[in-house]
Parts: sequence; structure tokens; C-alpha cells
Amino acid sequence: VILMGILIGTVKKCPTKLLVLLIVLSAILHGHSHGGEMQFALEPSLYAVGFIFTTLTLHILGVLIGKCSIKTRFRMSALRHGGAVIGCIGIILLIGL
Repeated sequence: VILMGILIGTVKKCPTKLLVLLIVLSAILHGHSHGGEMQFALEPSLYAVGFIFTTLTLHILGVLIGKCSIKTRFRMSALRHGGAVIGCIGIILLIGL
């Protein structure tokens, strides 16, 4: 989360292969983390459906925000600020506040 936020907030043009690698790595770690939680859910199948639906929704929103942000400079600035916020949230999660 921290690395993705820093990249979104600071890098003007990031190599596509690096972005794909980071996305795949994040997806694997995210799925592993929540997959470990599933065994403690009261209804694991509902947990899985909710997890998949939420992940799909977040990915679609991310793609739409990214596509809309490249059309104007103002929106690109907003995307960069959003990346900085994401990085800060990652740091807060890391230190456990």
C-alpha cells in the first residue's frame, strides 16, 4: 500500500511491467491474507463471495478513476494527491495507529 501510494503520488510515468508486477504481487498478498481469515468466518462461502465482489468493485473503480484522471491536468493532480493519501494510510496501518 505504501509503495503503490508513493508511486501514484510521485512518479509521472512508471514502466507498465513494474506496475503489473506490483499489482500481481499485491493481489497475491491480499488474497493470501484474506484467505487465511476465511477459516474463522461463520459462513466461509459468503465471506468468499463478499471478498470477490468487493475486490472486483475496487478494481473497476480504480480503472475508471485512472482513465478519467488522464484526460485533464487537474484530474491528474487529484490522482497524485490521492496517491499521497494512500501512502499515508499505508504508513498509519503499518505503525498500527
